[in-house]
Amino acid sequence: MIFPPHVQPFDSTSDTEFIERQLRACLYQCKQLKWDGNAYGEHSWVKELAQLLSHRGFLSHKSQAVRQLTAHCHTYLMVLTINDVPYSCTSLMQVLRLLVDELALLHDHTSPAHDERRSMFETLGREKLFILMHPKGRKFGAIVHNLVIALYDAVSQSLHLISAVGEFLSPILNNLELPNETLEYVFQHLILPLKEKKPYCYSLSRDLVENASLSLQATIEKLLHGLVCKHIKKNVGHVHLVRTMYLLHEVIFICPMAAPLAFSELAEMIQSQHSSERLAAVQLLSYLASNKSLSMAPRSRYMCQLYLERFNDCVSGIREACLKFSSSFLCCPEFADSVLETLAKTQASSSRSVRHMVIESVTRVALEDSTIITDKLIVLLATNTQYNASSKIRRKAIYSLGKLYRSIALDRLCPPKFISKISNIIMEAYQTANTSDRMAVVRSYSRHLVPLSLSGSYRMELLHKLYCDLDVKALKSFMQLHKNMLTAQLHLRDILEKVLTANTRTPWHSGYRGARLVEELTRDSVECGNLLDALRLQKSSEIASSRDAILKSLEDRGSRVLAEAKELFWTATLAALSEDEFRQLLAFVSEQKSAPYTHKELQLFKILSLVFPLSCGQCDYLSAMPNEQSDMNEEDA
Repeated sequence: MIFPPHVQPFDSTSDTEFIERQLRACLYQCKQLKWDGNAYGEHSWVKELAQLLSHRGFLSHKSQAVRQLTAHCHTYLMVLTINDVPYSCTSLMQVLRLLVDELALLHDHTSPAHDERRSMFETLGREKLFILMHPKGRKFGAIVHNLVIALYDAVSQSLHLISAVGEFLSPILNNLELPNETLEYVFQHLILPLKEKKPYCYSLSRDLVENASLSLQATIEKLLHGLVCKHIKKNVGHVHLVRTMYLLHEVIFICPMAAPLAFSELAEMIQSQHSSERLAAVQLLSYLASNKSLSMAPRSRYMCQLYLERFNDCVSGIREACLKFSSSFLCCPEFADSVLETLAKTQASSSRSVRHMVIESVTRVALEDSTIITDKLIVLLATNTQYNASSKIRRKAIYSLGKLYRSIALDRLCPPKFISKISNIIMEAYQTANTSDRMAVVRSYSRHLVPLSLSGSYRMELLHKLYCDLDVKALKSFMQLHKNMLTAQLHLRDILEKVLTANTRTPWHSGYRGARLVEELTRDSVECGNLLDALRLQKSSEIASSRDAILKSLEDRGSRVLAEAKELFWTATLAALSEDEFRQLLAFVSEQKSAPYTHKELQLFKILSLVFPLSCGQCDYLSAMPNEQSDMNEEDA
C-alpha cells in the first residue's frame, strides 16, 4: 500500500499513539492537497488511504482520538474524491455514521478535540458533502435523520451553535427528499414540551422552517395538515388538544403557507355534528385569538364568525365555553365589534350567571388593553347597571366600570369622551332608592374614581377631572353623595368617640341608636382611635387602612352589625381632603391655564368648602371672585 508523503505504514492494530501520529500526518497531507487544488488522480495514496480508513478497525477503534482523526481525514478524502468515490456503499454508510457520531460531540467545549471537530463540521457544511453523497448511498434518509438528531442534541447544550447548525442543515432539508419523521422531529421542537425544555432547539427549528425552499414548503404543508387532522380528528383529549393549539399558533407565524389546509380542517371541525369536535374547535380558535395569531390566519374573519355562531349552539357546555373565551377575541381589534354585538344579544335574554361572565370577560380585556374600549363596550356594561338586571349584576357592573375608570382616567391615549362617559354612568347610578346600588357607587368612588390610597396630588388631579367631566344629572349625584358623606361622618365620629370612652367613667345611654355598634367596636378600640384621628386630620390613606382593618375584624368574627357598619363606614369615608391636598388642587388648576377659575371649578370649590370647611380656608375668597360667582348654595350641595 502507498501511504502519503512523510507517513509511516500503519494499520488498526498498531500502537494507539503511533496511529494518532500517523493520522495527524495524513490529515495534514490531505489538507495540503485540498489547498493546492491538485487532482487526487496524480496521488494514488488518496484512494488507498480512504479504503484503509474505512475498515471497521478504524471506524470503531477503542480510542476516541483515533475515531475523531479518522472522521476528519474522511472529510477531506470525500472532498478530494467527490467525482470518483472510492468507498463501497456499505463503507460509505459506515463512514457517514462515524461523521454523525463526531458531530454529536460538538457541544463539548472542554474536549481537546473540540477545535478539530468544529473544523470538520465547517468543512462538511461548506462543501455540502452530505448533499453530494446522497445519490451514492442507500438508506441515506436514516443517516440524515440521525444527523439532524445529533446536531439538535449539540445545539440543545450550546447557544452559539444555533446559527452555524442552521446554515449546515438548511441546504440539506431544502435539497434532499427526507422521511416525514425527520420533519416531524423538527416540528416537535416548535411546540411544548420541547419548546420550553430546549429553547435553543426551538430557535433552530424556527430558522429552518422560515428558510424552507418552495419544494420543502409543500412537504411541510402536507405534513402539518396531517398532524392537525390527526390531533383534531382522532385525539380530542386535553393533552393532544393543547399540542394542536401550540402547533397551529406556530404554523401561522413561522409557516403561513401551511395554514390554509389546517384552517380548512378547523372550519369543518367547528361545524361538525360531534359536540366534542365543536368544543375543541372553539378552544383552539380562542387560544389563537388570545395569542394574536388568528388575526394573521387565512380567512380569519370567517373563522371568527364561525366561532360567534357557537354562542347559539344546542350544547350548553359549548355556549359557556364561547362566553368564557370571548375575552380572547376581544383582544383582537378586528374582531372586537362583532364579539361585543354578540355578547350584547346574548346577555339581553340570559341568566344572571351569563351576564356575570360577560361583565368579567369584557372588563378583564379592557383593563389589560385600554385601546379596545369603545362606545359598544361601555354601553354593554352600562346596560347592566339598569333595573332590568339583578341587584348583584348592577353592583358588579358599577364596580367594573369603576375599575376601568381608574385604569384610564389619566390615560392620554384613551379618548376623553370614553372617560367622561364612564364617570357619568357611575355617578348617575347613585340616583336610586336602592341602598345596595348606592353603596356600590360609594365604594367605587372611594376605590376607583378618587381613590383614598393614592397620593394627594394624584387624587386632586383625579377629583378635578372627574368633576369637570360630569353632566347635570351626575353633578346632582356628586353633591348628594358628599352631603350624605358629611352626615355619615358626623355620626361615625360620634360613635368612635363613644367607643373610646366606653370603658371610662364618661356615661352613655344604652338607648343610643348606635349602642349595639359601639359595643361591638370596643373590641377594635385601637383601630377606632386611629380612624378617629385620621378623620380629624383628613389623612386619606390612613382613613382607608383603618376603615378596612375594622371592617375585616368585624367580618372575621361574623359580627351581627357588619352590614350596618359597612354602610356607615363606607359612606362616611368615601372621600377626604386635607389642607395640603386642597392647596395642591388649587395649584393644579392654576397650572392648567392662566385664565381665572371657571364657573364649574368654583362650583367644585364651593362644594368642598361645605363638606370640608376646616380644610378649605381659601374658599370664601375664591367664591367671592368677580364675574365667577357660584350659584351653589348649601342646600344644593
